[in-house]
Amino acid sequence: MVRFLYLLCISIFLKFSTSAQSDTITFAYKGILKAFGTIAPGYMLSTKESYDYLSGALEYYPEKRVGIRGDVFWLAGAQQNNSYFSANNSIFFGGTYHFQSDRFDFYLGLEPGVNFTKIGTYLNAVNAQGNNPQVALSSSQNFQIVPVISPLSGATFYFSRFFNFFVEVRYLQATFYAYPDGRNIPLNEIRVSAGLGLHLNVFHP
Repeated sequence: MVRFLYLLCISIFLKFSTSAQSDTITFAYKGILKAFGTIAPGYMLSTKESYDYLSGALEYYPEKRVGIRGDVFWLAGAQQNNSYFSANNSIFFGGTYHFQSDRFDFYLGLEPGVNFTKIGTYLNAVNAQGNNPQVALSSSQNFQIVPVISPLSGATFYFSRFFNFFVEVRYLQATFYAYPDGRNIPLNEIRVSAGLGLHLNVFHP
């Protein structure tokens, strides 16, 4: 009985070892369709506030080192009371360039997009002189569709045929133009995403 269990363990080990080697050899980046959803914290550089976003992304690799992707961010809430923004949702579409090493994938990207930003009727705004005046905004002024540009960088580890771990950091640059006196709020922000992702190689099934 002991001999049988010993042989069974060896057989299972050899099977998984052979399978892992085969996956390593045949793992192909070209044709990967990757998706993820997670909670992404963000830090607004101008207002010194922190926000939480529900984020999701979909990316396709038409070539080994090139990815085409789209991202969405939905503002779930602020980490402080009396935050500047009641909405700051984002949609991005752009490309990435990848540096792979076996199952590790490091990448850089650039995505233009738009923010759907809304603030309250009254906002304690910080101007260039460091004052804190209350500025009244009309209902038409407190919501704007703001163009944004977002460079990003990240890494992915493909640990199985369908699942991966990822972490990425992105920077957003945009400006909210709303004040009657001509001032504005920079929407420059750092957002971090990490978690479990899904992928499917549609080019090499």
